[in-house]
Amino acid sequence: MAKEDLELDLAEGEEGKKGKSKLLIIIVVLVLCGGGAAAFFLMGGESSEETATTDESAPVAVQEEVIYYRIPNPIVANIPGKKRGRVMQLKVAFQLKSKVAEDAIKKHLPVLTNKLLIMISSLSEEELLSKEGKIKLKEDALTLVRETMQERENDPTIEKILFTSLVMQ
Repeated sequence: MAKEDLELDLAEGEEGKKGKSKLLIIIVVLVLCGGGAAAFFLMGGESSEETATTDESAPVAVQEEVIYYRIPNPIVANIPGKKRGRVMQLKVAFQLKSKVAEDAIKKHLPVLTNKLLIMISSLSEEELLSKEGKIKLKEDALTLVRETMQERENDPTIEKILFTSLVMQ
């Protein structure tokens, strides 16, 4: 009789393990399906008919090409200081609208670099160490470059000027 009870307990234990593993597999499958459905709805699972009607009615915005041209060599300038002079190294890039503008910038690069160098050399150490001074330098440099390009090409061509590196020692 004791052997029969032991065999029945073992049989029930094996069935319990099988049932638990099946339940665990079912739960995992349901969670994965629910996650997939949520991702489908949240990521815009529109039908192709809805997409076709919205595309026809909305005007398509043409995104202009943006080109970045980096001055190949950094601008290095001596900056006068109260106790001693400093040296500043500045790497500059221009944001342009077209390849034509890039060609114009390349054509007049020596003039632009010279004017930027003279402008930077005229600034003081205190101006360049503050955030406001750097912002003003950026605005003044953009104005200077646009005016130069307007004189040379009758087109300012430059949207933004970007300082990609600024080191002062």
